Amino acid sequence: MIGLVLATAFTLAFDAPGAGLGRGRCLLRRRAQAAGGPAPTPVPAAAGDGHDQRLRRVGREVSRTVTGYLTGKLVISVICGTLTFVVLALTGVPFAAVIALTG
Repeated sequence: MIGLVLATAFTLAFDAPGAGLGRGRCLLRRRAQAAGGPAPTPVPAAAGDGHDQRLRRVGREVSRTVTGYLTGKLVISVICGTLTFVVLALTGVPFAAVIALTG
């Protein structure tokens, strides 16, 4: 459970559009342009025949879908953990926070 939360946080921090560290790609592009070189691209030029645009589109769709899935899982995990803690705390169970985090 904790591994899922950490993986989701890592993914959202680095891949979510407009989120904190997700701007790193733009930083790499700006550095390359400032040095006078071409901007780096994750799609190899070997795709050729106009396939690079299709690969970019598919990559964006996959990224958006996976990010949405992981965001949903994170939200559900936070809601379930919070509700579990509240119910356990109200019923007087000792170590309610620990149980809510690991359950």
